[in-house]
Parts: sequence; structure tokens; C-alpha cells
Amino acid sequence: MNLSFSHTLSPSAKSSSQLAFELLRTLAPTQQQELKQQLSML
Repeated sequence: MNLSFSHTLSPSAKSSSQLAFELLRTLAPTQQQELKQQLSML
């Protein structure tokens, strides 16, 4: 029985800002608003 990881991982071709934007789009509107408020404090 082989339990090893048999394929390689390659990094995403997307930029970190693209990944962050896509993650934001998955949040509920109330969570998006809360995050916007938190980011405005930076």
C-alpha cells in the first residue's frame, strides 16, 4: 500500500491580489462590509 503523495503541486498563476479578490467574493455581504470597515482602519 502506497500512502505517499504522488503528484507535484504548482503555485497559482494568479497574483495575490486576484486571489484575495476571489476570496472576498465568496464572503457574505455582511462579512464583506465588516472586512471593508476593518481595512479602512489600516
